[in-house]
Amino acid sequence: APGRGPSQMKAMVHIDVEAAMTGVSRFGQSEPNWTYSKDEALVSGSDFDGFDFLLTADPSTRSADFHVTRVINGYGGLDIRNLRIKTEPKIYIMVSVKSPFYDPAEVVAGH
Repeated sequence: APGRGPSQMKAMVHIDVEAAMTGVSRFGQSEPNWTYSKDEALVSGSDFDGFDFLLTADPSTRSADFHVTRVINGYGGLDIRNLRIKTEPKIYIMVSVKSPFYDPAEVVAGH
């Protein structure tokens, strides 16, 4: 919406079980005008019809209605041989194509 920043706009955000287990819901619920849901009963595509954003560990389940805009890496194991911590994609931030927040330029290729 013109003239309104994201924190001034209302939004609905669904956080799936795997994403919630990372602590994303504890530390990410910072927008006062946004509503956050962790309803585990949502399973079919139409269940997500009112949501602007999905935070999920599996982006393939909602790819028709939602597009990945950010990928958050997390712990993926130890590489003892090279003495480093490996990371891998853990959380996918997805936005609904019907949402006023949707911007095709922000879609991550390959997801």
